[in-house]
Amino acid sequence: MAGTALPGPQPVYWSWQVALPLATALCAVGWLGVVADNMGMAVAAAAVTVALPLGYGTCRVLAFALRKLDAKDFFSPWIAFPLAYVLWFGFGTIDFVDDPAHVLYGMFDPMPAAIMGYAALGLAGYLAGVWVCSRSRDAGWPSPAEFQNRWRPPALRAVLKVFFVLMLASYFALVVRMGIPLLSASAAEDRLAVGNYGPTQSVLLCSAWTLMALLPASYWLRQLGKRAAGAGVTVVSVLLLSMGGRGNFCIGCLTLLIARHYLKRRIRMRTVLVGTLALFAGCSAYGFLRDTAFRDTGSFAYLEQIGIPPAVQPLVYAFTYVRGTVATFRDITGTIPAEVPYQYGRLTLLPLSTLLPGHHEMADMFFKNILGHDFVGLGQPATPLGPLYGDFGGWGIVAGMFVFGMVCGRLYRSMRRRPATLRALVYAWTMQAGLFGLFGSLFPYITTLFIPLLWLALDRFLALPPPRLEAVIRGKAECQPTP
Repeated sequence: MAGTALPGPQPVYWSWQVALPLATALCAVGWLGVVADNMGMAVAAAAVTVALPLGYGTCRVLAFALRKLDAKDFFSPWIAFPLAYVLWFGFGTIDFVDDPAHVLYGMFDPMPAAIMGYAALGLAGYLAGVWVCSRSRDAGWPSPAEFQNRWRPPALRAVLKVFFVLMLASYFALVVRMGIPLLSASAAEDRLAVGNYGPTQSVLLCSAWTLMALLPASYWLRQLGKRAAGAGVTVVSVLLLSMGGRGNFCIGCLTLLIARHYLKRRIRMRTVLVGTLALFAGCSAYGFLRDTAFRDTGSFAYLEQIGIPPAVQPLVYAFTYVRGTVATFRDITGTIPAEVPYQYGRLTLLPLSTLLPGHHEMADMFFKNILGHDFVGLGQPATPLGPLYGDFGGWGIVAGMFVFGMVCGRLYRSMRRRPATLRALVYAWTMQAGLFGLFGSLFPYITTLFIPLLWLALDRFLALPPPRLEAVIRGKAECQPTP
């Protein structure tokens, strides 16, 4: 009788059981060295002794939560957006100092409790909308092998070439008129001039975002080589970053990340956490270096006033965008309707006005004007709740977030029931719009609506004929008499 094979030696991985205690111990040693100068060695040691088990326990709880989230679909409408929403308003409403200096138009002034009340209304409306359209929290999600695709490879490659030409043409048209903003001595201001060339900018962004979605998808579908897809995405990324902004590049990256989660391989929660922290730090450093490269760093002294040391300011600079949007929302709740009446839908639907001739200001410029601020630059975003509140008050927040929840739930349910490449891309774009909408608005520009419509048209063009139509065509061909 054949013997039973014994299992070989198991590989030893760097696990949370090793990483967490070590990280906690290092933090404790660092903390001990910092506070020892102020409170004495004995008191510092006692404080660390108490904090060490608490910190370790917190890390273990977080590790347990990460394992539970790994069993769920993180990018489902039940998890990703609500979690980001809570973190955004949670960090945005923290008052770091008791007596903050009135800097940056009162950005760090105290937050009233009503702001968290409005945030809770918005989250409740969103979850209700998701529940109405999905009916189930997480019944599993399709694996990449289940996603169907009927795109014709020759037509797909032709479409990619067309969009690549459109992107390059619109990019060079902008560069000829205004130069490369990133290489300018005043990059922080010159990047804003792109908005003066609306149609050209729209062609550039629509082409770039479409390429960032279709190039990797073509590789995953084995209709394009790895080198060609990688080179194409690299070129698109360089062009977007050279315009001096981070938002357009991050929009494409997040859409690509969510699409990869469904079309290629699901992303684990630990990767999402580490990637989010790295992206936040990278965007902070990019913006900080761009804004301080050609100006006196003393203009950012307000960061020290709220307790941020100069050594870490480049890594947390983007936090001002979180606090700033929540602070603007706080300010407009005190201005509308006390001084300015409700707009009754105009703020939410302003992006549609860009289809009309002339220059049209978006909701962030409206908020900047009614608050009486005159700084150089764009407007003042007020989180996704700002335009909804400015239109109809608290009822507008509930109704608007409910509609967005319905859209997310409906698209997710459709993707789960009938997995297809197009449905994954459209859902990825919609979820990206919600996550980036935490900064300013769920519907900031007309491209937010135009991109899914464009991809739908491309899917119809690239799709193969239905099987029945193919059979009819072949049948008619067989019935033709031979000459």
